Amino acid sequence: MSGPKSRPIGERNELLVPLRYMGIMPRLLNAALAGFFLLAWSSGCLLSGTSEAGATPGPSSSPVIDDAAPAKDAGTIEGRITSIDYHSGVMVVDAVGAGRRTYAVLVVPGTNIQGAKDFHTIADLKKGAHVQVLLSQHGSTLTAQIIRLL
Repeated sequence: MSGPKSRPIGERNELLVPLRYMGIMPRLLNAALAGFFLLAWSSGCLLSGTSEAGATPGPSSSPVIDDAAPAKDAGTIEGRITSIDYHSGVMVVDAVGAGRRTYAVLVVPGTNIQGAKDFHTIADLKKGAHVQVLLSQHGSTLTAQIIRLL
């Protein structure tokens, strides 16, 4: 009985390992590249860098902040909230003091809003509330770091 030479089980496919994945790897790579280019093409920013080819980006509800310059301390104001836009996070404060002035302040998710005994959210800020606001300034944008409800 002369049959095929038997090999131990561990060596059975050792010679065919490089061939085992040779057919599927190029297909996976092609599918990944095709998915990337389809996604980039559908968003319209493959070469143009904008949301539509040749179009300028539209207005956004949140202010654009340039990351090149660091934010700086802008001091503290105290006054009453004259209006608040919960969607854009802009709060207008009528400051009391020597020079009565109105400030548009951006309330970001990281803003710490403190009450007498507990912490609050932007939803707890109401028109007419007396507040003290610790500010930072980035360009011309004033951002509330800490808001204390008085």
